[in-house]
This record gives sequence, C-alpha cells and structure tokens, in this order.
Amino acid sequence: MEISYLKDKKAAALLYKKSMQAPKVVAAGSGKIARMIEKTAKEKGIPVIQNSSLAKALVELDVNSQIPQYSTTACNLRLDLVSSR
Repeated sequence: MEISYLKDKKAAALLYKKSMQAPKVVAAGSGKIARMIEKTAKEKGIPVIQNSSLAKALVELDVNSQIPQYSTTACNLRLDLVSSR
C-alpha cells in the first residue's frame, strides 16, 4: 500500500562533469520511480538533496537533456553544497 504523499514525490538524477556546459538529467520520475532513484542514490553513496520545486522542474525535462539556464543556478548551488561535504 502506497501512502498518498509518496505518489506526489518527484526525483531527478543529474550527471555533471567539468567538461560539460551544464548538468544533464540521467533519470527522473514521480512516485515509485522517484523512490527508486532516491534509494539507488543512497545505496551508492550519492548525496541526495531535498528540493521539491527543483525536482518538479527537473522531472519535466527529457532524460539525457541538459538542464536549462534558469535551473543551472539552483543546481550549481546544490552541487557546491554536495562537493563541499
């Protein structure tokens, strides 16, 4: 049985390399898919950042697409937080 708030959960996985102009979405989804993305990240030791408005915007993008400029600033802030840990 799935709790209703979990159905609304959204998650996106990003890939970023220094050679790239911007991060790209490598996985995204809602509900069960979002939970799988988060679980996989945690199992692999990949930091998970909780930001519902950013996740909502990222799940609208196509997988393997670079994130648009308006999202880059928000993602860069998150990436800075992750890399400083």
